[in-house]
Amino acid sequence: MKHILLLVLVTQVTFCLSGRVDPLLQQSVKSGHVTEAILQLPQIIQQVKSSPVLASLTGDARVSTLITMLKGLTSAAQAPYLPQLEALGLTYEQYWASNIILVKGLTPEALFYLGDLGGDYELRVQKTVSISPATKVHEEIVPSHKQGIIQWGVNQIRAPAAWNVTRGEGTVACVIDTGVHLPHIALSSNYAGGWADPYYSTMGPTDNHGHGTHCMGTILGIVNGVGVAPGAQWIACRGLDNEGSGTEAALTTCAQFVLTNDPRPNVVSCSWGGGSDDGWYGSQVAAWRLANIIPVFAIGNSGAACRTGNSPGDQPDLIGVGATTTLDAMATFSSRGAAGPMGMLKPDFSAPGENILSCGTAINNYVTMSGTSMATPHVAGAICLILSANSSMTYDEVYDLLGESAARPYVTPADKNCGLYGGDYPNNAFGWGRIDVGRALDERAKLGQALEDEPFSKFREQSRIRNLSDGFESYSGFLTVNKKYNSNLFFWFVPAAVKPETAPVILWLNGGPGTSSLFGLFVEHGPLLVGKGGILQNREYAWTRTHSIIYMDSPVGTGFSFTDDSKGYGKNQGDISQNLYTAMRLFYQIFPEFLQRDFYIAGESYAGKYIPSLGVKIHAENIGKKKADKIRLKGVMIGSGYFDPYTQNEYGDFLYNLGLIDGAQRDIFLQEEATVKDLIEGEEWVEATAAVERLIVGDGEIESHFQNMTGFTDYFNMLQPVRRKETGNYIDFVNNIDVRRAIHVGNQPFTRSIDMLDSMREDISKSVKPSVETLLQENYRVLFYASQLDVVVPQTGIQKFISTLDWAGSDAMENAPRRVWLVNGMIAGYTKFARNFAFVLLRSAGHLAAVDQPIVMYDLMHRFTRGLPF
Repeated sequence: MKHILLLVLVTQVTFCLSGRVDPLLQQSVKSGHVTEAILQLPQIIQQVKSSPVLASLTGDARVSTLITMLKGLTSAAQAPYLPQLEALGLTYEQYWASNIILVKGLTPEALFYLGDLGGDYELRVQKTVSISPATKVHEEIVPSHKQGIIQWGVNQIRAPAAWNVTRGEGTVACVIDTGVHLPHIALSSNYAGGWADPYYSTMGPTDNHGHGTHCMGTILGIVNGVGVAPGAQWIACRGLDNEGSGTEAALTTCAQFVLTNDPRPNVVSCSWGGGSDDGWYGSQVAAWRLANIIPVFAIGNSGAACRTGNSPGDQPDLIGVGATTTLDAMATFSSRGAAGPMGMLKPDFSAPGENILSCGTAINNYVTMSGTSMATPHVAGAICLILSANSSMTYDEVYDLLGESAARPYVTPADKNCGLYGGDYPNNAFGWGRIDVGRALDERAKLGQALEDEPFSKFREQSRIRNLSDGFESYSGFLTVNKKYNSNLFFWFVPAAVKPETAPVILWLNGGPGTSSLFGLFVEHGPLLVGKGGILQNREYAWTRTHSIIYMDSPVGTGFSFTDDSKGYGKNQGDISQNLYTAMRLFYQIFPEFLQRDFYIAGESYAGKYIPSLGVKIHAENIGKKKADKIRLKGVMIGSGYFDPYTQNEYGDFLYNLGLIDGAQRDIFLQEEATVKDLIEGEEWVEATAAVERLIVGDGEIESHFQNMTGFTDYFNMLQPVRRKETGNYIDFVNNIDVRRAIHVGNQPFTRSIDMLDSMREDISKSVKPSVETLLQENYRVLFYASQLDVVVPQTGIQKFISTLDWAGSDAMENAPRRVWLVNGMIAGYTKFARNFAFVLLRSAGHLAAVDQPIVMYDLMHRFTRGLPF
């Protein structure tokens, strides 16, 4: 993107006059107004850029070599002039970030001799810059009830969304400005240790003006929501004096500080400038770029006319920033491009710059300012977030990412007149657009699009999980199942630890609706479980030891799965099975070798609806396909399945026989159960769902009869009236920034979408009995298991549902003997089976059977996928 526009750019300032003394300098010295001047020598930065030695280096070695080269070349170039300056009684300061010497103590007589020093040089007035006048400045007292609210500019660029990925940890920002007030509570704790003061030589960061402190607060302040990257650290250089003016010498000193300080910054924010089309700071910026430091400059506050940008912000090879308003319009004070004789795009980007609240110069005060000075640190903070998430990114990659993700507000005709480059964007008002760092770090979109834009092998490598655990190989990411609505299912795939080349493949689905499959991964049977404090522990009886398992968040809106349009949520099992089938087809394109493995679908609870529906979908889609292209579905295994609310709605007698309710309370249950059946018969699906919730839901906002009559708040195990806290440890774990980064979810929230639940209200009370019968009739292996202690899906209701199934083996199943099932010599439960259908009642287990009886469930899974008898 940027590279196309840069084809028209001009190079840095060149010097073609030999021994020239600026007439303006002569007048100023003669009048006594100036006693200092810059002895400008030909720049050597291009020579450094072209060095093959530098090109071969990276990191600290590269920067060390860069500094050595700059110092060596400038010292050699400046050496012939030093004796002549000394002979005239002049003092001087040498610089190496730019090939200049600051000459002091000038008189008209000395100036006469300086016009004939020999060689290529220019003696000129020192450049000066200033803070562009802010349109508003006033101090505010933040009421206690508003403290902690995210400021509008931070929200506008969607930094809080990026905080799901990173808060800027591991990055350092530098502000060259009036200083920084170190004691401010929003800044004191993230000072990295780095300060230079060319004016007053103070020992530590101070700011008697306030402009620099305000800018730094916007980059990374940690209080009152002022900072874009509150996890970043900072250093600073006082490049502007207490009146807000800066000299070329001081600003060059700051440029050198940026390169030599430890730690070295990732980004430098500069909210100052002056004049236009002036490349005097180009060598300093070029040196930063060679050190992989990103320069960000304000474009200026010279108004809405075209070609009003200030330097250095209007120069190439740096990011120039314009200011936007709360309405996402360009601020009237913000300078516009184009820049230079060839009409270069400027600003590069825009960001919030009107009425920005940030840090003041007391310990805990806040000031509102407006200007491109305020917009610039928003961009610098966004760059900290990007580099924190992707530390190896280059300037060009960051630039392109900011441009690709930027918002593109309405462009006025007047701003269009300042120059366009093939459409409304980019333009010389907003640049490539108003930055949106939330979108820039939205890795979910990047992975979702990778299937279209990249080879599947590349997506596979992108989805590999690293730096999470050395104990197992796994992959995760998003599979786009509906391009129109950008609906995506999240998967986490764990190949079998033993013989993955032959191990069966299982798609695991949790229920809910809306329970993430990561519950199955981390709580029930994956290779790791999450202990207190997010500590990972190896699971002894992990199903993934001998099975390759795909943990899929379904339906859309569950866990990390998402859609950008409410129409993308599934309304019924047809929608859900279609999305799952699409996801599986994409999965097999990414992992083609697993298509030749036996495939099973397993899950529990409300997945009792998803699994039969998907099984029938796969069966239908396999018809007519070549054997090599078919999904090798062998069977389905469903635990505590919620198949048919009409049949399974049998709570009253079940709870009464357990002694949890009395006779009068049972009558209330039976009356409500009859209401549910009437509503289902009348196809009043939503009302039927609400009636079931009144009966049994004990952990939600709706008060249930079960909760009121038993005192239980949980219905997963009749021996445990309160849900075990450890089953929720995984939620904090997957929301950890480092984990989110490792599993490629970007800023996508981990959630149970209310919109998803609302869209499924009618489906909840419908039956999947026909799908179960189809699978049985087509001779797929089917295993149902129920748990003795389960309340929410009682084993009595599941057995009643089995008795209603109409298939060729119905009578055989009805008449099959009930057998005792032993595991390691202990009674694990009871079984019935006929033909391709088996039912297992687990002893001493609740709804979460793999949690209550891990050894038994490990045995059960192996018997099922290997076709072994009980």
